[in-house]
Amino acid sequence: NGGFIFAEACCGSEDFTKRFRELIEKISESKEGLKVLDSNHPVWNAEFEVDPRFCKLEGLNQGCKTVVIFSPQPLAGWWNNNDHTSNKGKSAFHLAANVIAYATGKELPKPRLTRFEIVGDQDVKKPPRGYLQVAQLVHQKDAKPLAPKAMRVAMQEVRKLNLEVNLQPRILTLTSTGDQSDPRNLLNYKFFYMHDRNGFAIPPKENLKDLKFTLENGGLLLADAACGSTQFDESFRELMKALWPDKKLERIDVQANQAKNELFSKEVNGVAIDTVKYRLRDEKSKKVDRDFTVGPPLLEGIKINGRWVVIYSKLDIGCALEKHHTPDCVGHDHDSAKLLARAVVLYALRR
Repeated sequence: NGGFIFAEACCGSEDFTKRFRELIEKISESKEGLKVLDSNHPVWNAEFEVDPRFCKLEGLNQGCKTVVIFSPQPLAGWWNNNDHTSNKGKSAFHLAANVIAYATGKELPKPRLTRFEIVGDQDVKKPPRGYLQVAQLVHQKDAKPLAPKAMRVAMQEVRKLNLEVNLQPRILTLTSTGDQSDPRNLLNYKFFYMHDRNGFAIPPKENLKDLKFTLENGGLLLADAACGSTQFDESFRELMKALWPDKKLERIDVQANQAKNELFSKEVNGVAIDTVKYRLRDEKSKKVDRDFTVGPPLLEGIKINGRWVVIYSKLDIGCALEKHHTPDCVGHDHDSAKLLARAVVLYALRR
């Protein structure tokens, strides 16, 4: 739920290192424990350039983000002595700044006493008949979704409007099949979500017929590229070509889609959606912008018979929903991600 742990072994304590590793392995969902962070990890340059040879860092990944960073080597001595002038002292201070920048996503803290909503793993409310059930799509069997709590956050927002939705998504593949009563049958669902950072192989067209049918007959697919991943973006566009060779993703014009009962309209959202916040990648330097930009939603989609059947964002939504976006993440802030995800769900329910 957006939390982060930074730990170090005082004086290089082997006992603390052993016990901390055991603790993280015990509480982590994957049970894999800490892994060494490689030189490409954004913690080395989130704010300052720090040589990865300065110290070894270990981390635990959860979804889109490293949520635990541990140094088995001592660092606090340089901070405690306020040594920011020696080479190693400067590196220690720069690394601390990087960890903070990475953990917070360079977002300012909320005002004191702000109440935070925590979306749990269990939905104690039994869904009534006719509720909306989300199917989260993965590219192959047994694959785990990168942002497993993203749709729980989105559905929690929808439930605030007293609409009947199930918070827990069902995990299906692009080609899931089964008889009419089988929960793995794609034809039993009308709202789908897909989010990843890796590219994927496109299934044969004949294996995509159920997904295509349900989308063309009242279904809707929301998808986004995790932290603006170009690999996923390329694969997703190929998937759309496989589904509809005569169509392509088109920009969803904001003004046109503020018309009555359209995606960004007042009727759907309570207020018309004009702007959201996101980080972009600078075209020249290829670096992610330091600050968020306020601008119009940059969504794309495929429309069939006057209805959006696919709504896609090449900017991240899922990691932001989980509060796991980082300074190197090309995508929306948490509030904008909630706003857009809710808008898509409400649009789907109305259409």
